[in-house]
Amino acid sequence: MSNFGFPSPQFNEDMQPFFEGTAQRKFKMMRCRQCGFWNWPYGGCRNHDNEAYLANMEWSDASGRGKVHSFTIARVPFNDAFPVPYVYAIVELDEGPIIPTNIVGCAPEDVRIDMPVTVVFEDAPNGLVLPRFKPV
Repeated sequence: MSNFGFPSPQFNEDMQPFFEGTAQRKFKMMRCRQCGFWNWPYGGCRNHDNEAYLANMEWSDASGRGKVHSFTIARVPFNDAFPVPYVYAIVELDEGPIIPTNIVGCAPEDVRIDMPVTVVFEDAPNGLVLPRFKPV
């Protein structure tokens, strides 16, 4: 996998179920109970009015599969915690949402637009488990 150091990502209690899922090696996203619309990160459905406090939305297991929508290869270090080179990508998930992430498990030069990827989980030194994506 990658060898990143890990400044802690900042998140609030709304995203707690996501990180509880990654700790169990599960990829979770918000899903509408009424129409099945998927959303990531935490948020409401775009297809209709949401119930109070987003009661129509629930955290559900997602496939963890997608394709590379866009990417860049970082070759100049901006922080010692992130050794270069690494791939910063936007992955379009099979369920529809997009997620910013890193592509691991291949040479940066091998990453391509529309490349199929799947989630892998990486233990961070701070105790969090973070999702990354690797080629299928």
